[in-house]
Amino acid sequence: MLFSSTWSGGNTGPPWAGNQLAAYVSELFTACEDRAQELGFEALTRPIGCYDPAPEYRAAFDQALQATVAGLRALIAQELQGSWGRDQYERLAAGNPDLMDQGGGVNEDPTFSAAPTTATTGQYVAWSKFKESFTMHCTSRVMPLLQQGLPGF
Repeated sequence: MLFSSTWSGGNTGPPWAGNQLAAYVSELFTACEDRAQELGFEALTRPIGCYDPAPEYRAAFDQALQATVAGLRALIAQELQGSWGRDQYERLAAGNPDLMDQGGGVNEDPTFSAAPTTATTGQYVAWSKFKESFTMHCTSRVMPLLQQGLPGF
């Protein structure tokens, strides 16, 4: 977990109230879903190495994407659970090199944004959770295809 309830900056600003955390999680979830749709099959699977357009790989991709999306809200919510509120979360995490999305090269993970410096801390964290989950789900579905000797790798 990137954050804990014992942040060095202390609890400043308004804490999460009512459904603010759930609303922020939904916002981040939607942003990740939109970015994944924008990037598509080839960009998301290139770092994993399963970008062959064969139907078997497309099916593995679709299943991995569905599984990722199904669990993403919970992953984001868990990550934000220890934070005090949106303002503090964004302020204290700003400039943290551990949160900077460094991918995006030809054979690297795609970044959350085409202009990563404009993405918020929340978006970086949510996208990292998306990428971790997607990679795990995609790899687990592609390995059996590799064992069957399907072309494309």
